Amino acid sequence: MAQDITYVGLGDLTIKEGPDGSMFVYGLATDDSLDMDRQRCDAGWLKSAMPAWVQTGANVREQHSPIAAGVGVELSQEGTGWMLKSEVVDPVTQAKVRKGVLKGYSIGIKNAKVIKDAAAPGGRIVAGTIVEVSLVDRPANPTCSAGIAKAYGAELGAVEVSKSDDPNAPENQTG
Repeated sequence: MAQDITYVGLGDLTIKEGPDGSMFVYGLATDDSLDMDRQRCDAGWLKSAMPAWVQTGANVREQHSPIAAGVGVELSQEGTGWMLKSEVVDPVTQAKVRKGVLKGYSIGIKNAKVIKDAAAPGGRIVAGTIVEVSLVDRPANPTCSAGIAKAYGAELGAVEVSKSDDPNAPENQTG
């Protein structure tokens, strides 16, 4: 049941699209940062929980819904963070990622065990099962944002879009 699942989200995504319509999204899936619920995931617990999620299929959803958006294809630990590369196959989810509607990853934890922690007023998550990772519109970490990248050979380069380049931006509207 949805009430039995705890969600923790982070982001800063990089998107790479192939000429065949494939889309790969890369970013921070989770770490031990304080989130908007003032909770932290325990780094020691994540060290076993994230690889266990990969072993169960590495399912990637959209907005913690039943939509099977894609699958995790690479997972690596960087410090206390877990970087995820996922292939997004659902065309509607792809469009939302491309347009910046979905901005980050968020993990879904079933049967989360939360303990008191002075460094996390909402508690520290020390146990539970990660049952999915979702692409979300508002990651729990408020500093997360999406980055769009273009591929030139094997190199990825960031692309910045200013509002003045956007024909739908208010400053470019007439009337």
